[in-house]
Amino acid sequence: GMLEGWIGKVNSFSPTDVAEVERFMGELEGDMSLLSDENMVLKAFSEWPHRKVELLRECAARSKDTKEMVTSLDVASPHWRT
Repeated sequence: GMLEGWIGKVNSFSPTDVAEVERFMGELEGDMSLLSDENMVLKAFSEWPHRKVELLRECAARSKDTKEMVTSLDVASPHWRT
């Protein structure tokens, strides 16, 4: 099923840059959003790589936050906030 496939993908995922992490996590989060209760469903999969998924989520979130901060500090950007 879907989750078994993701277990293999996550375990073998070895990104070379943050953009790869962001793309990968976008795909994973898209599939995870189909679950009614992610935590309850994943408890049934003892081999689910919880720690690696959490680290990848953290990496993607920090990258997004950093990009937003850089944009907010760029006075030439149309997104400049005072």
